[in-house]
Amino acid sequence: MAKWQDDTRLVHYTNATGIKGILETNTLWATHFRFLNDEQEIVCFTEYLSEKLYKLSKEKKEKWRKYKIREMCERIHERFFGLRNGLNRSFLNTYITSFCLSSRMDPYSQENGLLSQWRGYGRDGGYAVEFLAKDIEKLIRKNRDKFNYIRLNSVIYQGQDERAEKLLGKDINGLYRLLKNLNFKETDPTRKLASVFEGYIKCACRFKHQGFEEEKEVRIASSIYWDEGKSKGEQYRVKDGFLIPYITLFQQTDEDDCLPIKRIIVGPHRNQEKHANAIRHMINEADIEIYCSKTPFIG
Repeated sequence: MAKWQDDTRLVHYTNATGIKGILETNTLWATHFRFLNDEQEIVCFTEYLSEKLYKLSKEKKEKWRKYKIREMCERIHERFFGLRNGLNRSFLNTYITSFCLSSRMDPYSQENGLLSQWRGYGRDGGYAVEFLAKDIEKLIRKNRDKFNYIRLNSVIYQGQDERAEKLLGKDINGLYRLLKNLNFKETDPTRKLASVFEGYIKCACRFKHQGFEEEKEVRIASSIYWDEGKSKGEQYRVKDGFLIPYITLFQQTDEDDCLPIKRIIVGPHRNQEKHANAIRHMINEADIEIYCSKTPFIG
């Protein structure tokens, strides 16, 4: 588990529907990885893993053909994520909740939010919900038994080979040892696949295209078992006319428990102050700072 400094802040960007859901339910939403804005975010790990496994096989003087390694990595993706077989055939699914690492931004962006994120929300405006990383970790520990897998980690961007080796080297070596004994010709290798799941998903969910490096993303990756063809607790929301599968994280059992939100930044908008007042009205007397971004509105 990553070590976070006491003052490390994570910012979750969302729209009006998202902030309403967060404040009303005291939960965060985790979106099925295939329905993220860029569904290739996790898939790009296949190329990295193929190269690393081939390099290890050469170092160990073991006869792994490069095309066979690539095929094996694609088969693993297929089994874990249903890329070819469809969602209803995956025995496990992965859901992502994304944050930006505020402490690694410039001072203005820390205070007012990222311009690139505000642009993404267009004329409807957006909201940035700020947490302490250590508080999110506490919630994960408290709720760990509800998930097959749940972890908070910073994203590794393509091209950060030295960082990837430092953070994932041990896991890649472990996968190499396990995958050597995996036989895809078996009718149902699911049991053996389960043995490599945690190491694989831990790595795959941390990879992203280098074009998004400005975001300094940190994400919660979580997975739950399927029950009769459907993930337990999976729900659907509508976005741009599409149904998006998601699960809720950190459902509180005590009505007095709230998400540990430190601050909400109201994004640029011609009616920004009205948006801010609506949030103040919604949270009532909760101890949450409401701040209006000073980034100018263009729209």
